Amino acid sequence: MGNLLFGVGGQTAANDGVYMLYPDGRLILENVPSTGATRVTAIYALNNFYDFGYASGADAFLTTRYANFECVAQSMLFKAGTKTKPATYSELELQLAKPAATGSSIRISTRRDTSSSFGTALATFTTDGVETSFKSDVGLINVENIQLQVEFHGTAEIMEIRLLP
Repeated sequence: MGNLLFGVGGQTAANDGVYMLYPDGRLILENVPSTGATRVTAIYALNNFYDFGYASGADAFLTTRYANFECVAQSMLFKAGTKTKPATYSELELQLAKPAATGSSIRISTRRDTSSSFGTALATFTTDGVETSFKSDVGLINVENIQLQVEFHGTAEIMEIRLLP
């Protein structure tokens, strides 16, 4: 993948875990130990999966990176239109970086401000091990602002999400 994977012991336990630094400068908290946030002291990586150890045990991610939509990513709140000229989106496209293992899923939801809850999923895509592009009709109307929430199950790596008029 070309990314740097490393363990961090943060100022608070909530920041401890495995981090990934991408070549473009993005830094994400990749995983926390199953026992809760604690300092990761060892990592063994092979291909796209890895084992990591900590004081009270170890976890292995050998076939699936995320299960049961436990990984959640949220975009910033984007200005999409105005009160007098709101945006309308009819399609949502998802582009993966590479084919994901059969049965991996990505669920995408939206909200229109940062205090509302994310509503019913706009789309859920399930991978087949071959495809990297997915499309769904969404019918979003009267959009002034929009924030996306993406939930992961399996091994999918998202490259881009597009909302189209």
